[in-house]
Amino acid sequence: MTAIEEKLPFLKPGFFSWTGTTPNSAPEYHQISKLSNVIFLIGVILVFITCLLLWIFKRQIYASYQNNKLSPLTKNILIRTAGLFTIFFICVRSGLLLSSNFQRMWEAIPFHYCRLMCLVIGFLLLFNRLEYIKYFGFFSIIGGIVALSLPDLKYIYTITKGDLKQMRVENFVQFDPNNHKEFFMAYGQKVWIGDNFFKVNFNNLFFWDFYLIHAFVILSPIVIMILFPMEYRLRTSVISFVIIFTTFLFMYCLNWILDITAPIQWQSNYFYAGLDTVNKIYSKKLGVFTKHPWHFFTYIFFGALFLAISNIFYLYQDNVLFEFSKGKMKVKIIKGENLKYFKEHLSWSEFNIFKNN
Repeated sequence: MTAIEEKLPFLKPGFFSWTGTTPNSAPEYHQISKLSNVIFLIGVILVFITCLLLWIFKRQIYASYQNNKLSPLTKNILIRTAGLFTIFFICVRSGLLLSSNFQRMWEAIPFHYCRLMCLVIGFLLLFNRLEYIKYFGFFSIIGGIVALSLPDLKYIYTITKGDLKQMRVENFVQFDPNNHKEFFMAYGQKVWIGDNFFKVNFNNLFFWDFYLIHAFVILSPIVIMILFPMEYRLRTSVISFVIIFTTFLFMYCLNWILDITAPIQWQSNYFYAGLDTVNKIYSKKLGVFTKHPWHFFTYIFFGALFLAISNIFYLYQDNVLFEFSKGKMKVKIIKGENLKYFKEHLSWSEFNIFKNN
């Protein structure tokens, strides 16, 4: 072990390491990286196929759940146990990050968008208050879809020559003439002076953590809404938007405060709404529209747009009936209950704050 490796033990690759399992200078690294992209794509396709199958067979799934012989007490225990396991795994991940000298230590607190949605779903299951999924379900599904479409499987690590001088290991620095950048080697990893982006591949825990958490926030609300149909109306949509807007505003302000005052490990990027110096990847996606502070308005606009689209889809998808007979499937258009209920409760009295939800 070199002197620089003794100073930076958290850069050692491994299954539980956020720097990846295979060193980025290893001959097989690029093959593993390409294979990981294929595996991730297959995983995403499987999630969307599952969503489609849940939609097609939702009436059969609901009927099967209603007709099963499990007692209400057993169902209650199973639901609460699912919530307990969900929260447990969130806590385990937080513990791993806190113990690994993770440079984005703020992620140990599950306030990042999909992590927060997962935590909310966990508590809804734990306390068996699944009727409240109507306020979070659509935003959870939308967040998961966006995350799987634009996966963030790279972890940023920043180090300067000043940091190395403080550790008295600056003599390990080399110069790469091809990239015109300085670097040093540690545990077979090439670490650049400045920003580093360590990609995690399929042979790493954080790869599967990312995939499974986002598959969960997509599929679990769908399953809950199938097994426990919700009464959805305009007031529900407005309350849902107010909740997510208030939460986003809080995270936006929290990011701003931490990004200015906190050490680099705690400069947060919750909801990808941090300062550009922290939100280095997503701040470049749509030019000025995803740069601070304008991304506040961009995210609110797209949040409202996606909520409206998901509302329309939810109300009208119930009008499609899939019938199965003699091994054949027939598609019929009917008058679904969702749209009927929504229209029946479409009035200004819906916004009476003293009215029950």
